[in-house]
Amino acid sequence: MSETLSQIKVLIVDDHPLSLILLKKVLQQLGLKNIKEAEDGKRALAMISIEDINLVFTDLDMPALSGLELIQELRQKEATRDLPVIVVSGESDQDKVFQALQAGADAFVVKPFSGRTIKEKIVQVFSKRVRPAS
Repeated sequence: MSETLSQIKVLIVDDHPLSLILLKKVLQQLGLKNIKEAEDGKRALAMISIEDINLVFTDLDMPALSGLELIQELRQKEATRDLPVIVVSGESDQDKVFQALQAGADAFVVKPFSGRTIKEKIVQVFSKRVRPAS
């Protein structure tokens, strides 16, 4: 799995610099090497339109364009409809989790998180997308 992880191009979207740093460090420890960052959903959409991103981690509460709005935008466009999105948020309210999953998030991680939890969610998200050859 680490060989596969090193090839994934990740975008972390969070308006808190410390959260960006912590998640980036965890991802690097898991073997991910190609990690981009955006401070809000608007910048994330711009980056996704020009970069070949394979996985998005997003917070929910951000200025300009929230994580929920980002997910909705991604799901409306053909090119990004299937882009894996994992929400990483301090919000543990069941309504927020439900809203994010209803909007199209593939997984939800509550802060604080462990590297093990992040890896489990990545494996879970990508295993759902692998289809057996017919």
